Amino acid sequence: MKKLVRLLFGSPFKKEDNFRSKYFRFMYKFIIGFYFLSMTMFIILSFLDPTALIGLLMGAIFFPVVFRIVYGLIGKFNGMEREA
Repeated sequence: MKKLVRLLFGSPFKKEDNFRSKYFRFMYKFIIGFYFLSMTMFIILSFLDPTALIGLLMGAIFFPVVFRIVYGLIGKFNGMEREA
């Protein structure tokens, strides 16, 4: 599961003992939880309405891509470094 998350969303920023680092790590975990919850709901909805399959595919592909871009840019502007 950890490899799948790292493949989709990239690695989080390094853990440090300051508010900014804790905030970034919390948001990383929150967004991953939100993603899997929404994908579960889209899968259930696609059984009830086949047209919801388009939303499932769009969300499954574009959400992690947009997250990687935004998370990386905001972290870079704040001087954060990613874990190895």
